[in-house]
Amino acid sequence: MAPPPRVVPIKPCQSDGDSSKWPGPEKGLTRNDTYLLERVANDNWARDLTNAERGAPVHAHTWQLDRLPQGYAGFEKKRPDTTHVDRYVYGHPNGIFRSIAEFYPHFKHLMDTSGPVGCICKLCSGNRQRASYGGGSSSRNGSTGNHSVSPARPRPAAAKPKVAQPAVPRPNPSTVSGASSSSTMQPPRGRLNESELLPQGRLPSHSPPRKRQRQVDEENTPDIYRSLLDKLQAGGEGFEMDEPIIEQMSADWRAGNTMGKSVIKELKNLPRYIPRTGELVMFVRVLDDDETLAWDLTLGTWSRFNLRKSEWVDPPSWEAGVVTEVPTEPIEETDLTRTASNKSSFVNSGFRIEPLPEPGSIAKHHSKKHCYIPLHALRPMALWRECLASVKAADYRATVRHALMTSCTATAISKTRFKGNNVADAGPNATVFCRGAYLGPEFILIGDAVRLTPHPQEQPQTTVTDILVITAIKLRLINIHEANDNDYDDGRPYNICLHFSGHAFTLDSARSYDSIGEQPLPTNTPLLPPGVSKYGTWYHVHDPSADPATRQEIPFTRILGRLPEHSAMKSWFTPPQMPNAAPPKPSNLLSVSTGLPGIFRARAYALENDPRIERDLGKTWMWADTRVEALDLWEVNGKWVWLKDDMRAEALKKFRKGIHVNGAQADAARLEPALPVISERGTGMMASSGGAGAAVEVSGSGSEEESDHDVVDGTRMGDGTTGGNAEEEEESEDDEVEYGAGLPGMNMRGQQQTTTKKVEMIELSDDEDTCMGN
Repeated sequence: MAPPPRVVPIKPCQSDGDSSKWPGPEKGLTRNDTYLLERVANDNWARDLTNAERGAPVHAHTWQLDRLPQGYAGFEKKRPDTTHVDRYVYGHPNGIFRSIAEFYPHFKHLMDTSGPVGCICKLCSGNRQRASYGGGSSSRNGSTGNHSVSPARPRPAAAKPKVAQPAVPRPNPSTVSGASSSSTMQPPRGRLNESELLPQGRLPSHSPPRKRQRQVDEENTPDIYRSLLDKLQAGGEGFEMDEPIIEQMSADWRAGNTMGKSVIKELKNLPRYIPRTGELVMFVRVLDDDETLAWDLTLGTWSRFNLRKSEWVDPPSWEAGVVTEVPTEPIEETDLTRTASNKSSFVNSGFRIEPLPEPGSIAKHHSKKHCYIPLHALRPMALWRECLASVKAADYRATVRHALMTSCTATAISKTRFKGNNVADAGPNATVFCRGAYLGPEFILIGDAVRLTPHPQEQPQTTVTDILVITAIKLRLINIHEANDNDYDDGRPYNICLHFSGHAFTLDSARSYDSIGEQPLPTNTPLLPPGVSKYGTWYHVHDPSADPATRQEIPFTRILGRLPEHSAMKSWFTPPQMPNAAPPKPSNLLSVSTGLPGIFRARAYALENDPRIERDLGKTWMWADTRVEALDLWEVNGKWVWLKDDMRAEALKKFRKGIHVNGAQADAARLEPALPVISERGTGMMASSGGAGAAVEVSGSGSEEESDHDVVDGTRMGDGTTGGNAEEEEESEDDEVEYGAGLPGMNMRGQQQTTTKKVEMIELSDDEDTCMGN
């Protein structure tokens, strides 16, 4: 079977597409973007990016664009009594493209120049003959034009720009620095107007330098992070900032901010063993009313067990899926072993699970096979190896492999506050505080106790002893002074790294702050979340008497996942009570280390198999702007999202109109009916709050290497740790301005972020701590 096509993201641009130009039902046309996305990528775009000659293979792969420019869509109509299909591209203000050959010059011009100005395609030029001088687009005789210079960095007219060929065909402004013409033909004689002199976005040589383009995304949403950075840099040395992140001009932020905050607060009060929306879980679709999943000591896995007859039945069939809805009825601890008799239908008491389709593939049929599953038929994705202990790898269900492929995905959620200072000689640095983050299969929140990977130099890699109770989730913005001030050109980007800070505890007395464990935590300590103290005797990693506010700060790669309550692990790993037998004893897997080999194996599998991770650029994780993007979902809860959301453009028009009429300070009630559509299909807990790409998006030029250096109080410790800032964390959590619409935020319909913002997301190597800010 042929491998799925690789997705090629297009570049951000000010598209001139207009969805009002699309045909109505009376035309008898059917929308089909997929054919257009594949043909444009394979026949033209991927080959142009690799600077290959037409007809040459492009890495022996097939390609597909991630989307079309805003406002454009493909339509088709089959001719009667023949197999021929007529295909068109609608959206251009001046007419219809009747073939890909007509559409591609305009598409390439949008990619090359970030806008339609100066395009000489058939529709833009009024059907006049295209100019034949260097670059532009593919000519009729088959010669290939190449990627042009960025419009924000014009070169002199006489200079001959060169191509920096990317390792993979990806239209990324931070990896493609310029272009060269495939010919040296001179411009046609005669006087041309200015638009005809700009086929690749160049200004005439006598023109003044172009000003920095507006820092907005493709949907014209201002980049709040660039605005804050500009303010920080303009303040000069010694200037400090501490501001809430408020995005009046972002429909996504308005639609989901307030409800997102309230939903996260609600989650903090729930047991940690309850799956959260957007998380991946292992589940068994078919269980009879009298059945549950019980730990089978003989097989070393869970098997179906009939509670009424007290006997084992057929082995379960495990699948993997994403939680898209949580129960409306309260969840009790007894639900871990069986569904209580007082529960109503599974629709109200169960979790809606949608099997996960393959990331990077256009085959999304698994999403339509949703089901409602009781809590006792679910297991965390971290325990996938325990679920499949008796199953050969070749017999894993496809959805399990799909879920493992997403183990190295990360998304920061709900940015709340911006803090920065301009340090003399060192330049500005800044921190963006977040309410949560998706790491692999799990959704991590402030207040969670998370397991940490064993220290590579000090501990065996088979045992987990340390946990972190999270007090802050931070995006550290660094190297700001070395980056240029345009986040949408091909210049050097600033860097962002994702850190978690909090109170660290250990089960290993030798790793306690005094190395002998003289002061263990009491069993009922309020410093640990409920149910965690029962795992064993815990010790402070850092001396609480020296500074009770001390925090440890770690990079995200050291986080394995949430530590569930001890009672949940006991329910999962205790064999069932058999007739006339002694009470069962819990399995030896009732440990903080349970699941560690599976997590390591899942991340290794993702690194090898997720086509979206740019391994040839040194990356080990896939950074996404939304949870929907991280899982590559097209449909959630029966509604199209992200690439397939055809209602978003119209909703944004209504939102912009409301802003224009009522002003940027207008409340949500005045912006109806746009916000409900955006909240329903565009934002929520599956999305990163914020337009303009949000600060976490990756442009593709980053280098990602794991770091195992932690931070405590600003000084280098003996185990390679430095320090966090307790004051900034305490002020970062609940001081956001209430501008949201109060609309559903937990429906997993992630916002559609379409920009390719030039920001480089990085990890640290084992011997670096340059990413650790104040």
